Amino acid sequence: MSLSSVFVSSEVFLLLSSYALSTEREETLAILLGRFLPASDGADGNRVVGAVERCLFCQRRDKRKDRVEISSEQLSDAISYAESTGTFVVGWAHSHPHITVFPSAVDLRCQNDQQMLDRRFFGLILSCFNEFDGGAQRSQLTCFQAYADESGIQTWVKCDALRGSLLFRSRREVPVFIKPTSYLSLEGLRQFIRIPEIFMTVRSYSPGRKKIDLASQEEKEFFQNVLTDQELASDIEKKIIMSYHSGLYIKTITLLVDKLCGPMLRLINERNERNKEEIRRLQLLIQQEM
Repeated sequence: MSLSSVFVSSEVFLLLSSYALSTEREETLAILLGRFLPASDGADGNRVVGAVERCLFCQRRDKRKDRVEISSEQLSDAISYAESTGTFVVGWAHSHPHITVFPSAVDLRCQNDQQMLDRRFFGLILSCFNEFDGGAQRSQLTCFQAYADESGIQTWVKCDALRGSLLFRSRREVPVFIKPTSYLSLEGLRQFIRIPEIFMTVRSYSPGRKKIDLASQEEKEFFQNVLTDQELASDIEKKIIMSYHSGLYIKTITLLVDKLCGPMLRLINERNERNKEEIRRLQLLIQQEM
């Protein structure tokens, strides 16, 4: 079956946009959950439409800032959670800060690996923090699949002469549409408030569990590793090193609270006030009709 188009709920688009705009120094990663439905133009039954209903934010496994890849553990957890909600893993999404919306060779290789399991699997890319004339910024969204020519032979190109690596080259753009939703679901809100936790914590997270198993915090772990790696240093040197890295750690946490946690809290409070105002307005209308 071939994929004709993809419909993303406005809630999922809001979550993906918020996650992508939370950092401009590294790419973000999410797994998409939903269903594949028969396309209205697929009279022969060979064309389907992807409907994205939920998304799961993923912790970065590759520490290189310019790439993200889905790990087997993340995919397994997402499949288990999708089964509990009656949905399926239909695709993946990641951001491109300060670069174009087009998939890189690494993106196409990752996409091709997933399509070997399900040819309907697709990828979303959200490009952000791109400045144009006048200082204006524009966010772009694209949907793609890895491409094979009519002969069924995949096209590969040697794009890294030093390493001699072979990467998948071709892509097929898939039409993508935003489907309006009337409200932000409880699960969507839970994903939204997870954004600061992802940058603060390396955790074993399974959305289907009531309890989240916490591991060590990423920034704190780096801070402690630096301090414990000073066996040969003198007491004065240790104090200087501890003072320096303590300052960096405090600065990182302060920036996270100021630039991410604070705005998110204000947004949630403002949305709550709008909801209360809407409830009061509807109650007044009901009283007038009675």
